[in-house]
Amino acid sequence: MKLALTAALLCLAMPLTAEAEGWTWTATGPKGGTANGTGSCARTAGTAVCDSSGTYQGPRGNVVTSERQRVTDGSGTTVTITRRGPEGGTVKTTRKWNR
Repeated sequence: MKLALTAALLCLAMPLTAEAEGWTWTATGPKGGTANGTGSCARTAGTAVCDSSGTYQGPRGNVVTSERQRVTDGSGTTVTITRRGPEGGTVKTTRKWNR
């Protein structure tokens, strides 16, 4: 679980520093869990859209996925995060920051 949390935090932080191109990342935990993800950003006409996703597999085979989209325009920033657990449960969170 610590691996998934660490990897999720890395996944969330990467779009803040990425340029307008794609990226990938991979991590392996000390107990054999793995995490990998991808992301990309695009900027057009005053709007920036960054998407990232990750898959986290624990050492016992449990798989969790996460998708994140951040949209920034003249009115502010909206971030939507969707997480799917190993048993199919889904949690979706949306936050908006106005300028």
